[in-house]
Amino acid sequence: MTTGSEIAIPDLPGLSEVGYIDSDQAQNLERLPDSLLVLGGGAVALEFAQLFLRLGVAVTVIQRSPHVLSGMDSAIGTALAGYP
Repeated sequence: MTTGSEIAIPDLPGLSEVGYIDSDQAQNLERLPDSLLVLGGGAVALEFAQLFLRLGVAVTVIQRSPHVLSGMDSAIGTALAGYP
């Protein structure tokens, strides 16, 4: 975990029942999952999505904002949307 960062678990109905891992737990997995759903399009979420994708995991990213990295210049998020 980055110094000063805090893990935010979204308040989604049923999340605890289906199970989830946070970014800290993702770094300590003993085996790779077949697939992964990443909640959010921020820098940390995209970093982990890219890492797992490059390791062969099927990754889906979902977010609320119109583009990834919504806290940054919109041109960055728009440009990234063109990459697989």
